[in-house]
Amino acid sequence: MPNSSTVALGVLGAAASAGFLYFFLTSKPSSARHVTRGLSGLYNLGNTCYANALIQGLSSIPSLVNWLRRLHCDGDETRFLKELKKLVLDLDAVNDETLSAHDVSEALRSHGWNIGHGVEQDLHELFNVFSTTWEEELGWTIERRMSTGLLDVREMSEQTRSREVLAMERCSAAVRLQSGLRAPIQGILAERIKCAVPECTYKRIKHEACSVIPVKITKTMQGMRQLRVETLLRDHFRMEVIRGATCDDCKARCGRTDSGLLKQAGFAKLPPALIIRIERLGWLPSGACYKIDDHVDFAETLDVRDFCFYRSKQADYEKSAAESRTPERTSRIVGGAAGNAARAAFGDGPAAPSLAGALPFRTHATIDGGSFIAENVAAARYRYQLRAVSEHKGLAESGHYLTYRRGLGANSHVWYLTNDSQVTRVPYLKVAGAQAYMLYYERMRVPRQ
Repeated sequence: MPNSSTVALGVLGAAASAGFLYFFLTSKPSSARHVTRGLSGLYNLGNTCYANALIQGLSSIPSLVNWLRRLHCDGDETRFLKELKKLVLDLDAVNDETLSAHDVSEALRSHGWNIGHGVEQDLHELFNVFSTTWEEELGWTIERRMSTGLLDVREMSEQTRSREVLAMERCSAAVRLQSGLRAPIQGILAERIKCAVPECTYKRIKHEACSVIPVKITKTMQGMRQLRVETLLRDHFRMEVIRGATCDDCKARCGRTDSGLLKQAGFAKLPPALIIRIERLGWLPSGACYKIDDHVDFAETLDVRDFCFYRSKQADYEKSAAESRTPERTSRIVGGAAGNAARAAFGDGPAAPSLAGALPFRTHATIDGGSFIAENVAAARYRYQLRAVSEHKGLAESGHYLTYRRGLGANSHVWYLTNDSQVTRVPYLKVAGAQAYMLYYERMRVPRQ
């Protein structure tokens, strides 16, 4: 009869054999799991999928990665940027390890944010926390650099320059420094308000910074068979009529109080990286909220030309319209991993009013020779390439976030699903079928003529 030690060894041996067999079977690549190398996952530290999804999305944007790489984050005042930079560059290093966003969360806590583990949060709200924190740290950096650099200028220029010139130089240096440190996701929107009376020339334009474009799936759009992100953008930037308001000129000239105002917004400066958030929270008359689960089509290439304020816009569109004689459709080139299907032509019914009388998208197939090349080079300035898609699965009150993103370097045409620590290769058809919550785009480079 075997003694107790022999039995124990036998049990341990059997357990080790079973463990080895389990490890072998679960780690062996299979067609169902599509286990791949090239991207790193992130540990879920307790309902932190929203943070992991956001960081994977931001890490897929080349301009943001390069921006972080250029930043000098060497002090406690830039602790968040330092930790975010380290994590993003580690994700960009193609080391196949599972990483952790713990240090990023701790850096946010040092700024007073209550980012607790085990509590579900919204991905877009966390993005606002990220952007607010790095703007705060960049502000401290600018202040510190200006205060240390100004001492030398004072000593050198006290006798040769006036106080006014020094003040101007200091302001110019601050603007240049701020511009160099600005995050690539930041663009500038222009909001134009003009009088609705045709003969009145009243017009005011206001500029403001923007980081994320929030678009809505309105009640009239819900249930549409083919709903596209361009449709949501056109609705977001459509001209609005402000009734019951009057411009200052009409008040002063003829005492009118009901002339009406026209409000219209558009991009005054396009950001290197464009992030679009599709709002998916709806409200019932009872006050209860629900999740809007309508699918929104998005292409791998997005043309934002119709949403911009730029010079000679009317003449550009009129010329293009006169030369084009084929049915209206997009000129996007859809590509991606194997299994990528061609997208349907753009046609959502009657077009919403576009900026400054702009016409809808059109093809340039009938433009000959040099005109064709010049037109497409000009249009390329307004095109963005899809880099990542964050998706929310579940209900409004609870769910799970994951991100589809492009590969790195030579694998930039390959798409991956990053689900916390799990990273799997997927065809683009799976990406296109995602219920997108946030879309991450990178501005395409203009080809040289």
